[in-house]
Order: sequence, then C-alpha cells, then structure tokens
Amino acid sequence: SADILQQLEILEAMNPTADPAASELISGKWSLLYTGPTTAEASAERARKEKQVPLGRRISLLSGVVNNKGNFQDIWADEGAVENRAEFDIFGTPSQLVIKGRCWRPEDSELTGDTVRLNVAFEAVVLQLGPIGPITIPLSWINDGQGPLGTVDTTYLDESLRIGRGDK
Repeated sequence: SADILQQLEILEAMNPTADPAASELISGKWSLLYTGPTTAEASAERARKEKQVPLGRRISLLSGVVNNKGNFQDIWADEGAVENRAEFDIFGTPSQLVIKGRCWRPEDSELTGDTVRLNVAFEAVVLQLGPIGPITIPLSWINDGQGPLGTVDTTYLDESLRIGRGDK
C-alpha cells in the first residue's frame, strides 16, 4: 500500500491538466483500479480496524456466490451528476448497485491552475438484481434532506487516467 501511494504521488506531481475539477476531461465513465488509504497514517488506521471490512471487500469474500465485475465512478460535471457503480453477478445473474448523486465545484474555488475539488451529495441508492428491480432507496433522510455529503479531489487527470482522492 505504501509503495502504491508513493507511485501515485509521483504521478500527481506530473499532472498535465490545470484545474482538473473544471476540465472537460473529468466527465466520463472511470473504472476503479485501486482503492485504499490516501496516506501512510490512514493505512495504519485501516490495519487497526480490520474487522470493519468495506462492503466491496465483503462482496469479494462471497466468491462463487457474488462475483465482482467492476467498480466505476461516472462523472458528468457539466450536468452536475455523479454515480458510483458496482457491477456484479449474483448466482451468475448480472446485477448492479448504483449510488447516484450531484456534484459541483465549491463556490469559492477560483481557477488558479490547481482546482481539484468537487463536492458531492449522494441522493439515492439503486439496486438491480437481475430481473428484480430497480429498487431505489432515497437518501434524503440524511443531513436534513441533503443526503450524505463528501468531496473528491482529482489530483491527476489526462485522457485515460484520473487519480481521485475522496473522503468516502
């Protein structure tokens, strides 16, 4: 994990895109290739909390029953929309879990060459289990109707690679 973080930091230092959060390149369907702690301290904290396994890793523990087909983050910045999407087969049936939300640049962000942050408010979870669904669960009961709030900082962006560091 520390080696991966070090390599990510080297790439981030070579970011070819000024103001990635405002760039048209940010919009698209991005495959999640790696997820992990964003700092060495977070990595140590994660090791201490081994029993708190994230949902994506719990699903992978059900190998044979549930097979992960991929995790994605779809961003349409101009439309202010974002989706975190997990595609999987359950007993061989194609299924997906989508967390839909809104995204926007913070109001006080100026285009200074290093505008990286998008704010995110998640609005609903949509579950599709093969022919069953979609089942939509609104998240408006959280945060006085706003839904779960978060951020994602795009610290490297080109036509084929985006490095994002988020708080969720």
